Amino acid sequence: MIINDHDSLLSELGDKLELNLTFDDDRNCEIVLDNDYCIIIHSADDDGIIIISTVIKNKILDDVGYNTLLDILDSAASAYLQGGNVPVIGYDEESGFTILYQVCTASYLAQNKLIDILTSFIQYFKNI
Repeated sequence: MIINDHDSLLSELGDKLELNLTFDDDRNCEIVLDNDYCIIIHSADDDGIIIISTVIKNKILDDVGYNTLLDILDSAASAYLQGGNVPVIGYDEESGFTILYQVCTASYLAQNKLIDILTSFIQYFKNI
């Protein structure tokens, strides 16, 4: 059974983290971790997806290097080959930020707890 009640999923996450988490009017919830970085959880209820994201770099470097470029391309290919639901490095053209994001489909959310997804996302982020 696919669950699209993102408010309940976020509330359950908040209980686990001992935080009062709610979506704002834009369906975003910001969580500041270690007073150092912000994770945004966005609910796209109509599409049945949740998007988790954070900023990696405030500005993309002019010369990221060949190995870094290969790592980024490998990350994108891995996400495609795994059918999504894994962290991917991207570039937000509007802000100019390099970001890490993960699109979680309704079926993936039905099979995995949001706390486990967030924990894996944070571990991936810390290993970049």
